[in-house]
Amino acid sequence: MKFNIHDICIISLILTSSLLTACATTPYSRLKTPSISGVITDNDHPIHGLSVYLSTKGDDKLCFKAVAKSLTNTEGEFHLAAAREQLPRPPVMKYYLDEWNICTRHNNQRINLYSGNRYDTGSVNLSLNLKCELNETTLNARCRAH
Repeated sequence: MKFNIHDICIISLILTSSLLTACATTPYSRLKTPSISGVITDNDHPIHGLSVYLSTKGDDKLCFKAVAKSLTNTEGEFHLAAAREQLPRPPVMKYYLDEWNICTRHNNQRINLYSGNRYDTGSVNLSLNLKCELNETTLNARCRAH
C-alpha cells in the first residue's frame, strides 16, 4: 500500500489529536483538612465572639496565613469548613502530607489551640470535634479531640 503526502498528513493529524486527547486533563480538587468544629470555654464558661483561624501550613503555628476564620457563638461553639485544594490536573504523586493549625486571638495575642496532620492518599475525609479550655488570664490553651 502506497501513501501519498495527503494520506500521511491525515494520519499524522489523527495520531496527534488522539495523543492530545489522551493527555488532556481535568481539574482536580481535594480536601486538605478535616471539617473542624469545637467549643471554647474558660472554667467551663463559653467564650463568645472569639475569632478562630485555620491554617494549612504546618509551620504557621499562630495562623498568620489563615485560609478560614470562624467566630464563636454564645455557647462558645465554632465551625471551620474543610479547606479545599484546587489543582489544574490530577497529581502524579498520590500521597500527601496535610498539616493544619487551629488558632485564636485574644487581647491582641495569637494562641495556637490545636495542630494536626495526616499522610495518606486523596482527600482528608474525617471531621474533628474539639473541646478547648482557654484561660483568659494566662492565655494558656488546651484542646482535645472528642
